Amino acid sequence: MGRQLEADLNLLEEETTRRLEESIRKNVEEKLNSEEVQSEIERRIKEGQKKLFDNVVAQLHKEKEAALAEERRKEAQARKEREELDMMLKENSRRVEESQRREALEQQKKDEERFCELELIKRQKEEVAWRKKLEVEEDHANQKNLLAILCTVLMKSDWMRIEYEVSSLKLLPLGPTSNVSSYKELVK
Repeated sequence: MGRQLEADLNLLEEETTRRLEESIRKNVEEKLNSEEVQSEIERRIKEGQKKLFDNVVAQLHKEKEAALAEERRKEAQARKEREELDMMLKENSRRVEESQRREALEQQKKDEERFCELELIKRQKEEVAWRKKLEVEEDHANQKNLLAILCTVLMKSDWMRIEYEVSSLKLLPLGPTSNVSSYKELVK
Protein backbone atom coordinates (compact mmCIF):
# COMPACT_ATOMS: atom_id res chain seq x y z
CA MET A 1 0.00 0.00 0.00
CA GLY A 2 2.98 2.25 0.38
CA ARG A 3 3.51 2.20 -3.23
CA GLN A 4 0.01 3.15 -4.05
CA LEU A 5 0.22 6.04 -1.64
CA GLU A 6 3.44 7.16 -3.12
CA ALA A 7 1.97 6.99 -6.61
CA ASP A 8 -1.08 8.93 -5.44
CA LEU A 9 1.11 11.51 -3.82
CA ASN A 10 3.09 11.83 -6.99
CA LEU A 11 -0.09 12.25 -9.00
CA LEU A 12 -1.35 14.79 -6.53
CA GLU A 13 1.90 16.70 -6.64
CA GLU A 14 1.88 16.70 -10.43
CA GLU A 15 -1.75 17.85 -10.49
CA THR A 16 -1.00 20.57 -7.96
CA THR A 17 2.01 21.72 -9.91
CA ARG A 18 -0.03 21.73 -13.11
CA ARG A 19 -2.87 23.69 -11.52
CA LEU A 20 -0.50 26.06 -9.88
CA GLU A 21 1.28 26.67 -13.20
CA GLU A 22 -2.07 27.09 -14.91
CA SER A 23 -3.18 29.53 -12.25
CA ILE A 24 0.05 31.49 -12.49
CA ARG A 25 -0.19 31.50 -16.29
CA LYS A 26 -3.80 32.64 -16.15
CA ASN A 27 -2.95 35.27 -13.59
CA VAL A 28 -0.03 36.49 -15.71
CA GLU A 29 -2.21 36.54 -18.84
CA GLU A 30 -4.88 38.49 -17.03
CA LYS A 31 -2.36 40.95 -15.69
CA LEU A 32 -0.66 41.19 -19.09
CA ASN A 33 -4.00 41.78 -20.74
CA SER A 34 -5.02 44.34 -18.16
CA GLU A 35 -5.17 47.98 -19.27
CA GLU A 36 -2.67 49.06 -16.69
CA VAL A 37 -0.02 46.55 -17.82
CA GLN A 38 -0.75 47.21 -21.51
CA SER A 39 -0.43 50.91 -20.84
CA GLU A 40 2.85 50.33 -18.99
CA ILE A 41 4.13 48.13 -21.83
CA GLU A 42 3.19 50.78 -24.39
CA ARG A 43 4.76 53.45 -22.23
CA ARG A 44 7.96 51.45 -21.94
CA ILE A 45 7.96 50.65 -25.68
CA LYS A 46 7.47 54.33 -26.46
CA GLU A 47 10.19 55.27 -23.99
CA GLY A 48 12.47 52.68 -25.56
CA GLN A 49 11.63 53.92 -29.06
CA LYS A 50 12.13 57.53 -28.00
CA LYS A 51 15.40 56.66 -26.30
CA LEU A 52 16.51 54.71 -29.38
CA PHE A 53 15.40 57.57 -31.66
CA ASP A 54 17.17 60.12 -29.44
CA ASN A 55 20.29 57.96 -29.45
CA VAL A 56 20.13 57.65 -33.25
CA VAL A 57 19.57 61.41 -33.60
CA ALA A 58 22.42 62.11 -31.17
CA GLN A 59 24.67 59.68 -33.04
CA LEU A 60 23.71 61.23 -36.39
CA HIS A 61 24.30 64.70 -34.95
CA LYS A 62 27.65 63.54 -33.60
CA GLU A 63 28.59 62.01 -36.97
CA LYS A 64 27.41 65.16 -38.77
CA GLU A 65 29.53 67.35 -36.48
CA ALA A 66 32.49 65.03 -36.99
CA ALA A 67 31.95 65.13 -40.79
CA LEU A 68 31.67 68.95 -40.70
CA ALA A 69 34.79 69.18 -38.56
CA GLU A 70 36.61 66.86 -41.00
CA GLU A 71 35.36 68.93 -43.95
CA ARG A 72 36.52 72.15 -42.25
CA ARG A 73 39.88 70.51 -41.51
CA LYS A 74 40.21 69.40 -45.14
CA GLU A 75 39.21 72.87 -46.39
CA ALA A 76 41.74 74.47 -44.05
CA GLN A 77 44.39 72.01 -45.24
CA ALA A 78 43.50 72.66 -48.90
CA ARG A 79 43.56 76.44 -48.28
CA LYS A 80 46.94 76.12 -46.56
CA GLU A 81 48.28 74.02 -49.46
CA ARG A 82 46.91 76.57 -51.98
CA GLU A 83 48.53 79.42 -50.05
CA GLU A 84 51.83 77.52 -49.91
CA LEU A 85 51.56 76.78 -53.65
CA ASP A 86 50.76 80.45 -54.36
CA MET A 87 53.77 81.48 -52.27
CA MET A 88 55.96 78.99 -54.15
CA LEU A 89 54.65 80.26 -57.51
CA LYS A 90 55.23 83.88 -56.46
CA GLU A 91 58.74 83.02 -55.26
CA ASN A 92 59.48 81.15 -58.49
CA SER A 93 58.08 84.06 -60.52
CA ARG A 94 60.20 86.50 -58.49
CA ARG A 95 63.30 84.37 -59.06
CA VAL A 96 62.59 84.11 -62.80
CA GLU A 97 62.06 87.89 -63.03
CA GLU A 98 65.26 88.49 -61.04
CA SER A 99 67.17 86.10 -63.29
CA GLN A 100 65.74 87.74 -66.43
CA ARG A 101 66.57 91.18 -65.04
CA ARG A 102 70.15 90.09 -64.31
CA GLU A 103 70.48 88.56 -67.78
CA ALA A 104 69.06 91.73 -69.36
CA LEU A 105 71.52 93.88 -67.38
CA GLU A 106 74.41 91.60 -68.38
CA GLN A 107 73.30 91.72 -72.02
CA GLN A 108 72.94 95.51 -71.84
CA LYS A 109 76.44 95.74 -70.33
CA LYS A 110 77.84 93.50 -73.10
CA ASP A 111 76.01 95.57 -75.74
CA GLU A 112 77.38 98.80 -74.26
CA GLU A 113 80.91 97.35 -74.15
CA ARG A 114 80.56 96.19 -77.77
CA PHE A 115 79.22 99.62 -78.76
CA CYS A 116 82.20 101.28 -77.02
CA GLU A 117 84.59 98.92 -78.81
CA LEU A 118 82.95 99.69 -82.16
CA GLU A 119 83.04 103.43 -81.43
CA LEU A 120 86.73 103.16 -80.54
CA ILE A 121 87.46 101.22 -83.75
CA LYS A 122 85.45 103.77 -85.74
CA ARG A 123 87.37 106.68 -84.16
CA GLN A 124 90.66 104.92 -84.77
CA LYS A 125 89.73 104.38 -88.43
CA GLU A 126 88.62 107.99 -88.74
CA GLU A 127 91.88 109.14 -87.15
CA VAL A 128 93.91 106.93 -89.51
CA ALA A 129 91.91 108.26 -92.49
CA TRP A 130 92.34 111.85 -91.25
CA ARG A 131 96.10 111.38 -90.81
CA LYS A 132 96.37 109.76 -94.23
CA LYS A 133 94.41 112.64 -95.75
CA LEU A 134 96.64 115.09 -93.88
CA GLU A 135 99.75 113.31 -95.15
CA VAL A 136 98.37 113.36 -98.71
CA GLU A 137 97.59 117.07 -98.39
CA GLU A 138 101.07 117.74 -96.95
CA ASP A 139 102.67 115.70 -99.76
CA HIS A 140 100.61 117.60 -102.30
CA ALA A 141 101.55 120.94 -100.72
CA ASN A 142 105.22 119.87 -100.66
CA GLN A 143 104.99 118.91 -104.33
CA LYS A 144 103.45 122.29 -105.14
CA ASN A 145 106.17 124.09 -103.19
CA LEU A 146 108.88 122.05 -104.85
CA LEU A 147 107.43 122.72 -108.29
CA ALA A 148 107.11 126.40 -107.52
CA ILE A 149 110.76 126.50 -106.42
CA LEU A 150 111.84 124.61 -109.54
CA CYS A 151 109.85 126.93 -111.76
CA THR A 152 111.40 129.94 -110.05
CA VAL A 153 114.91 128.52 -110.47
CA LEU A 154 114.24 127.72 -114.12
CA MET A 155 112.93 131.15 -114.83
CA LYS A 156 115.93 132.79 -113.17
CA SER A 157 118.53 130.65 -114.89
CA ASP A 158 117.20 131.13 -118.39
CA TRP A 159 118.46 128.15 -120.34
CA MET A 160 120.48 126.48 -117.64
CA ARG A 161 120.35 122.77 -117.81
CA ILE A 162 118.93 121.21 -114.59
CA GLU A 163 117.81 117.69 -114.57
CA TYR A 164 115.75 116.56 -111.69
CA GLU A 165 113.63 113.55 -111.46
CA VAL A 166 111.12 112.88 -108.72
CA SER A 167 109.18 109.75 -109.47
CA SER A 168 106.55 110.23 -106.78
CA LEU A 169 105.76 113.74 -108.09
CA LYS A 170 105.84 112.58 -111.72
CA LEU A 171 108.17 115.41 -112.67
CA LEU A 172 109.76 115.37 -116.12
CA PRO A 173 113.49 116.06 -116.56
CA LEU A 174 114.21 119.62 -117.56
CA GLY A 175 116.37 120.60 -120.49
CA PRO A 176 116.85 123.48 -122.91
CA THR A 177 113.92 122.22 -124.95
CA SER A 178 111.54 121.83 -121.94
CA ASN A 179 108.55 124.04 -121.68
CA VAL A 180 108.02 125.73 -118.28
CA SER A 181 104.28 125.96 -118.88
CA SER A 182 103.93 122.16 -118.67
CA TYR A 183 105.31 122.35 -115.11
CA LYS A 184 102.87 125.07 -114.25
CA GLU A 185 100.06 122.81 -115.41
CA LEU A 186 101.35 120.07 -113.10
CA VAL A 187 101.35 122.51 -110.18
CA LYS A 188 97.70 123.27 -110.80
